Parts: sequence; C-alpha cells; structure tokens
Amino acid sequence: MKNLTVISCKDHAEIGSVTAKLIAEQIKKNPNLVLGLPTGKTPIPVYQELCKMYDDGNLDCSQVTTFNLDEYLHRGKGDPDSYYTFMHKNLFDHIPFKESYFPNAKLYNIGRSCNNYDVLIEEHGGIDLQILGVGSNGHIAFNEPSNDISDMTHLVALTFQTISDNANKFYNGDINKVPRYAISMGIRQILKAKSIILIANGEEKAKAIYDTLEGAVTPRVPASLLRTHQDVTFIIDEKAASLLD
Repeated sequence: MKNLTVISCKDHAEIGSVTAKLIAEQIKKNPNLVLGLPTGKTPIPVYQELCKMYDDGNLDCSQVTTFNLDEYLHRGKGDPDSYYTFMHKNLFDHIPFKESYFPNAKLYNIGRSCNNYDVLIEEHGGIDLQILGVGSNGHIAFNEPSNDISDMTHLVALTFQTISDNANKFYNGDINKVPRYAISMGIRQILKAKSIILIANGEEKAKAIYDTLEGAVTPRVPASLLRTHQDVTFIIDEKAASLLD
C-alpha cells in the first residue's frame, strides 16, 4: 500500500523544524542511515535546525552516510559556487558524518563518473531516506521536464527556467554566471530510495506543487512521479499549497 502524506506548515522556518525532526527520528531508529541530500535555498532551514540539534547534543550523525543529488559540471571541491562548497558551508563543516559523497563532476569521462556514483550508492545498500526540493517547473534534483523518465545518474543540460531561477537565487540575477550543465541522480535512482521527503516553500512553487499532487503523473512534471513511490511525504508551506484543493 502506498503511503503519501502531505504536511502543511505555516512558513519556511516551520518546514525546516518539521523536516529536521523527521530526519533525526530516522537517524535514531537507524544510526547507519544512508541519507540523500539536496542543495538550494529550501533546505537551508533544515540544515540549520540539524546543526542546532547537534550543538545541543541531541543528534549523532557519526555513522550516517550522505549522497548529494547533484553537482554542477566541472565544479567540486575548491570551487566557491559548487554544491560541494554549499553543503560544507551549510552542514558538513558543522556536523561530522561518517562519509559524504558527491557526483564527480570533474572526471573527464562523465559516463564513467555517473556509473561509479550509482555503483557507490548500491554498495552502501541504497538510500534509506531521500530529501528533495522541487523547481518551479517541477524538476527534482536536476531532472528537467521531459518526455521520458531518466534512469540513473546522468549529465543534464539545464533549462532556461532553471538557469534563470538559480541566477535570481544565487547570482544576483546574472544568468551568465550560472553553469549550463550538471550531473544528477536520475528519477529511477531517486525512486529506489526507501522513503522520500519533498519540501517546498513560497508562492513561486505553488504551480509546481499543484501539478505534482493534483495533475497527471508524467515526466513533463518530474516531481509528479513521486506519487508512484511507496512512502513519500510532502512538507510544504501555506504559499506553496495555495493552489491545492
């Protein structure tokens, strides 16, 4: 039986608190949890709350392994705008984890890099809990709207909508500074996670959330494919939920 839960929160801060508590509960149940993590502005309050829990002595991640969803092509350790840097700034520099992995976006052979990442995930027994954000066009990780369901980790050409959104969020509106390509977990890889939590806030995500939860299940709205999963929770604020019945 499928378990689809929608949790409505007052605002972005409450999303962070609720999501962090759910993650902490799973870590307490399984100290060896394999955790899939996103980047972007939406998960920042989640990471802040996890850091507070750790500082207060209420969270032990020393045996937790993390896998990040994606990384900009040719970016990585040492690049200020890489997702590696983002995650260390917001989480990994504050909480010690057992291991933290990213797609190797600097490897010359991208196909080999993608395959290696999938193999690494499988060697760890797969992802137990995957946290996701959602783009304004319904993308999850960097899986853009398409006619096909992406399989495993792969190279992605970002759409203009995603480039524009990221420019406004992180590059002061300058689209010329936003990378055009990324390596991303595929939809089928994401759906292999045992449990999934998707978080979304703000009115700019309202259409994507409506299409995800009440529209057709289609790769044209990648997040809608989560409705085929056995255990998925949507945690959204009032603005993101504003178009739902």
